[in-house]
Amino acid sequence: MRTAQSEHKLINSALYDATFQAAFQSKCITLLAPASGLPHASIDALQKLPGLTVDTSLACITEDILFHACGDEKRFNCLQRALFDETRHPIIWTLRGGYGCARLLDRLAELKPPKHKKVFIGCSDNTALHLFLSQNWHWKTIHASGMAQLLSQDHDPQNYIRIAELVNHSVTQHVIRALSPLNEQAKQVESVTGSMQGGNLTLIENSIGTHWQIQTKGRLLFLEEVGEKGYRIDRSLYHLRQAGLFNQVHGIVFGECLGDDQQGIAVALERFAAETSFPVYQTHQFGHGKINYPIMYGAISEITRASEGHEYVLSMQIHEKG
Repeated sequence: MRTAQSEHKLINSALYDATFQAAFQSKCITLLAPASGLPHASIDALQKLPGLTVDTSLACITEDILFHACGDEKRFNCLQRALFDETRHPIIWTLRGGYGCARLLDRLAELKPPKHKKVFIGCSDNTALHLFLSQNWHWKTIHASGMAQLLSQDHDPQNYIRIAELVNHSVTQHVIRALSPLNEQAKQVESVTGSMQGGNLTLIENSIGTHWQIQTKGRLLFLEEVGEKGYRIDRSLYHLRQAGLFNQVHGIVFGECLGDDQQGIAVALERFAAETSFPVYQTHQFGHGKINYPIMYGAISEITRASEGHEYVLSMQIHEKG
């Protein structure tokens, strides 16, 4: 028999934070699975999280589908209802990443944007949806942890508390700290400005030549990766360079690039930065690791040197108070 104490140990402590509770206490969240799925037991557990009202009716799961939460047709219908149905909730939080979002974009591109914008939260494979929604529909979506990770205490509670701050409009700026410069341009420049764009490196590369190809002119790019060897990251970055996607970039911030080849990954990032004419930085504060602080697509942002030490800070303008 599970006690209240044992249940507490199974979920992230952010659920008991006052800021998190205040942001979601009067809001219902639409849970969406546009990429891969999880067992039905996990969906049921998310619906029962304390202090949250979670609508799981569009988290369509068919466990016998190999790659995705369910078939393309069903996932698209759920996505369309979540985005367009005015009777549904204004917060759409994806279950997880995996694979499948890009397969929905051709049909999504046939539709006119809905009258009202919604809050869309997710990362990893959801990069494809972020690029489409932020560039085609001009939504300021949130790159952040999938909702499934609330079922674990392994991840930093600030991942979710910071999401709550953005959803509740309780901050005008959101800050990512501990940026380390990777090249001389980053060390020498006083500040770097631009609007935020980026996501998972593999999905960014997959966007080349599509109708949802990443738009990089005047941007600060943020990039992260997981499960790739160093040489593959090197190859992807070189492909993006050859495709001209870095020609008018203002700067790049790498988040965590996790895998079993950390030495190779470090070499790839260092080589890329050395061959690059714009500032390049790295931080551990977003990516597939335990820390994945949110980043808002389209936010006007600035990188400056921190007052202490040799680290740099990324400040995103979220909105004006009032």
